[in-house]
Amino acid sequence: MSDYSISLVPVEYVDEVWPTVEPYVNKALKYASGKYKPEDVRNLVVEYGYPLWVAFDGEGIKGAVITRFMQYPRKKYLFLEFCGGQDGFSWKAPMLSVLRSWAKDNGCDAIEGAGRDAWQKVFKGDGYQRTLQHFEMPLN
Repeated sequence: MSDYSISLVPVEYVDEVWPTVEPYVNKALKYASGKYKPEDVRNLVVEYGYPLWVAFDGEGIKGAVITRFMQYPRKKYLFLEFCGGQDGFSWKAPMLSVLRSWAKDNGCDAIEGAGRDAWQKVFKGDGYQRTLQHFEMPLN
């Protein structure tokens, strides 16, 4: 297994990494019910400050996670908005380590996300608990 580095991408470099990150975003958007296109996600990063994190090794970027802060009335969480990559998520452990530190440094009480059932397998053993599953029911 390769060693991975995790980096927060400064906004001024988003366009430089976007061609590599966009296919990972596209994979995540297959499950977003048409709510977003890749350019919408890029806009969330560039215009609205959603942090873009990349996992890379000596061969290039292998994964990307886009986060945002969720301020609830009594708690603050780091929400994993979009996530995708390659190499079987072998970069997950270093990414989670960095995100945990980032969340703590920013006063968060927890990290949360939503997604399809397959994410249970990805996060098995990381201390995440399945509390609910989001479902959608189209009205037309």
